[in-house]
Amino acid sequence: EEEDGLCVWHRSALGNPEPINGLKEHNKAAELAEYRRLLYVAMTRAEDRLYVCGWEKQKARAENCWYNLIEKGFGLLNNVEEDELELGTFKRWKVAQTRPAKPDHKSPKAATPQALTLPLWATSLPKQEGALSKPLAPSKMDDLDDVAASPLAGREQEISRYMRGTMIHKLLEILPESPIEKREALARDYLSKGAYKLDDQQIDDIWKKLSKLLTDAHFAPIFGVGSQAEVSFSAIVAGKPVAGQIDRLVVMDTKVLVVDYKTNRPPAKSLDQVPASYAKQMAVYSQALQDIYPDKEIECALLWTEEMRLMTLPEKMLKNALSA
Repeated sequence: EEEDGLCVWHRSALGNPEPINGLKEHNKAAELAEYRRLLYVAMTRAEDRLYVCGWEKQKARAENCWYNLIEKGFGLLNNVEEDELELGTFKRWKVAQTRPAKPDHKSPKAATPQALTLPLWATSLPKQEGALSKPLAPSKMDDLDDVAASPLAGREQEISRYMRGTMIHKLLEILPESPIEKREALARDYLSKGAYKLDDQQIDDIWKKLSKLLTDAHFAPIFGVGSQAEVSFSAIVAGKPVAGQIDRLVVMDTKVLVVDYKTNRPPAKSLDQVPASYAKQMAVYSQALQDIYPDKEIECALLWTEEMRLMTLPEKMLKNALSA
């Protein structure tokens, strides 16, 4: 039975037992009822006139097809008119319009002329807009004062210097986040990549400097808990849009420490040897972060990776650089 969720397979060779025959008749009646319901839906879609036509092939049409059902319905109607045409008998049934037609509310009405007052902005010229520009990277606001390279240095030495800086930047990003006992293996594996072409002595030299930096108590806040590497930011500084990445950012209770890595060889020994572009870059960082953290002191420092030495830039130096 259906309510039990059973499926019944019937072989015609076994005849039509009463339960099976009853199910078949029930299914036929349900199908015919749905077929007639669809006919009703189709016929009631007509608004003013309904034409019913039919055609058939050599095989006779089904007894309960729509055409036959409608033809039988004509036999129950009064005032059916018939006309003989070449194709056969044409039957027509008319129903007079006894109810008044509904007024068409969609007909357009004549617009009443009214005085039109335009807003002020419609008759005024737009304000002059400033020139749009691509956000500048703080490290490229001016041409960097590349005082690090020797005038006798060849192209190979220049590539090596920049590659060394890239390697140190990457290691200072990933090593502080790694367990202390795994740092040396990670560093040596990274430095041993074929593209860098470093010998064992060069790898040892870089690792010793990195190890000293990461374990020195003086640098603990830079690489400790809560510090962040490669922090992206964007801001408006001195009326210009800027966007860049801060090498290392530490947000503390009352102070924000910004550190930028510099790979110059030899590094600046004093503040007066710091390239002006570096000072301006850090001044932009300072101004942008001051807007983000207005209640905190912003401290900017350069980390000279060649000597693993931290140089804090005084506030006066940063203000002068930004106004220059």
